[in-house]
Formats: sequence, structure tokens, C-alpha cells
Amino acid sequence: MDLIFAYLLYFLIATIVLIASIWLGLLPSFVAFRRRTHDRWFILALNVFAGATVIGWVVALVWAYRGRVSAQQADGHDPQAGIGLLLNDVRQLPLFPQPRPEPMTSSANGSPTFGQAADAIERLVTLHTQGYITAEEFVKLKAEVIGKV
Repeated sequence: MDLIFAYLLYFLIATIVLIASIWLGLLPSFVAFRRRTHDRWFILALNVFAGATVIGWVVALVWAYRGRVSAQQADGHDPQAGIGLLLNDVRQLPLFPQPRPEPMTSSANGSPTFGQAADAIERLVTLHTQGYITAEEFVKLKAEVIGKV
């Protein structure tokens, strides 16, 4: 009877130690998800794959505490966090801001003023230097703006 009690006690202690070590090992992930850290899915991956090393666990814990906390939508879903980047519609997450041309108001005779044309050419230069339009498109659009003056 004492042997069965000893084995039962050993099993109970081993189970408690196992659960405590799993909880302690995944502590950085729990912290990241509780804080809704922006990179919580990457912290979980680091924690699972490198958490067995002390360095990987410490890095994941520091990242979980110091990571940027995401703003979430009303339904609690954060569309730009971790794996959400892969699951969401790419049309909702543009990589580059889309330039929107401003409408050119015209002078009394229907053509744009000199200042408006200069502003339009400056915007074209900016688009060209940032790589949004090619040199040929720049020359063509600049000629159209100058032709309207």
C-alpha cells in the first residue's frame, strides 16, 4: 500500500512540475498575447523553436514586454499583427501609399494658372524621384501640364 501511495505521490509531483515548466517555458508567449503585442505570433514562434535555450527564452520575454502594442478593431481583431498580415486581403494593406492627384482648378479662361502648373510639375518631379513614374511618363505628363497653361 505504501508503494502505491509513493508512486501516486511521485506521479502527482511529476505532473505538477511538468505543467509548471510548460507554463514557465511559454511565459513570453502568454505575456505577448495578453498585452496584444504587435508581433505576438513571431514571439510565439521564437518561444517554441528557440525557447529551450536560455537566450531564446530571454529574448522572447523581453520582446513580449517591450514590443509595440497594437491598436485593435472593435471586434478585437488586429488586422496588422503577425499572421494577420498573411490572412488579410492585400487590398486592405497597401505596401506603398497611393498618390492621389489633386484636381487642378482653372482660371477664368479654363486653363490652370502658372502657380498650379508649377505645383503639378513639382508633384511629378517627386513621383519621378520616388520611382512611381518612369522618365518617359514624366516627360509626357510634364508636356501635358505645360500644354494646358
